[in-house]
Amino acid sequence: MNKIRSMKGITLISLVITIIILLIVAGVSIALLNGKNGIMNRAQEASEATKRESAEEKVIKLKKCNSRSNIYSMSRSKNNIWFNRR
Repeated sequence: MNKIRSMKGITLISLVITIIILLIVAGVSIALLNGKNGIMNRAQEASEATKRESAEEKVIKLKKCNSRSNIYSMSRSKNNIWFNRR
């Protein structure tokens, strides 16, 4: 009889220890996700930086495209005075 009771006690203790360990792991993972330097904040900052860089890149491409089109659209008049802007 004593052996059966001691075996049940061991499983209850191991269950409690397992639950405590899971709670600790859950607390650490939540802190890593939502903390000040958490994964969610860093992902949002990276997303904003990517959008900003993409917009800057588009502006640079448009400036290059406009400058090229202005050069090519010069009319060939006598003194190159007239420019055909589209």
